[in-house]
Amino acid sequence: MKNYFFLLFFLILFIYPIDLFGQNWKYKSGKSDFDGNYRTATIVGTGGEHPYKTPMFVVNFFDKGDLNVYFTNAGYAGCDHKVAYFKFDKDDEIYQSQISTNSNRDTWFIETFVCSNKSLKIIDLLEKLKKHNKFSVRLSSDCGKTDYSFSLSGSTAAINFVTKPYYDNIAQSNKDAESEKKRLHIEKLQFDKKMSDSLIVPVEAITLYPEYIYIKPVKDGIWNYKTLSKGESVVIVDYSPESDYYVLKKASSIDIPEDFLLYISKSGVKIK
Repeated sequence: MKNYFFLLFFLILFIYPIDLFGQNWKYKSGKSDFDGNYRTATIVGTGGEHPYKTPMFVVNFFDKGDLNVYFTNAGYAGCDHKVAYFKFDKDDEIYQSQISTNSNRDTWFIETFVCSNKSLKIIDLLEKLKKHNKFSVRLSSDCGKTDYSFSLSGSTAAINFVTKPYYDNIAQSNKDAESEKKRLHIEKLQFDKKMSDSLIVPVEAITLYPEYIYIKPVKDGIWNYKTLSKGESVVIVDYSPESDYYVLKKASSIDIPEDFLLYISKSGVKIK
């Protein structure tokens, strides 16, 4: 009798396949002739209607591109106002994502995430995929809506495998940016020191074209509308590397009071 029962049980499974243990995430690496090395992780879900009853959720990364997160075999994605709603087990929040698609209109790419009017990064989504046991998604557009469910069994190993080079690239980019920031800071300190050392040293220059004289270092501070002629010899002092003006100490066409500060535009003169 027991043998008959087990035989009947396996015949039912054969005729009506049931996923008793749930789908597990699968991941692999490979190389494309056009896009270079890649890593991809996938999980097949349930739900929907024929012919979209085996939706696939994909996370992949190409060395020459960016991180991609999307659904495929999940229905037509060519209608307007595409939105994906995510719901994780043991999490009451519903997360909303904007969607883009490909030229074939058969892929739902996850874009900006929104939760309670706060934007979330794709990285935040991936962290949630590693912490929960399952998630449901509603793919919605003007054409209608469809609900799917996906297991997160094995998601941690799969997502970590795919995202490792992505995180490595981010870390290297941050390191390079920090190094560049330090280099520019050192250059600025060196430049400022060089300029500060020359602040008290007047230098001779020549005006490149008729140039206004200013009583203060701003465009609306013209001193009695006086101008210097083109080619006029002047003596200037660079009082600040950040300023667009020199201090005018002497000019061949006018007398400058010793206790009076006047300015001239840096773009209007050439140092001899």
